[in-house]
Amino acid sequence: MDLQWQWQQENARLRKELAFYANKENYKEHYSSRWHRICEVTVDGGERARKVLEWTE
Repeated sequence: MDLQWQWQQENARLRKELAFYANKENYKEHYSSRWHRICEVTVDGGERARKVLEWTE
């Protein structure tokens, strides 16, 4: 595979996940089924970032 193409794919993947955390809509609170106020970023807990960065706990 072409190295430039690989870098472009990696860049696109990282930008997609970064956009999730940058999106203000993901910080708006809503009520869960248990009536707790939560936001999408809280629900995610950094899972998307760890996955895209290939980090393990």
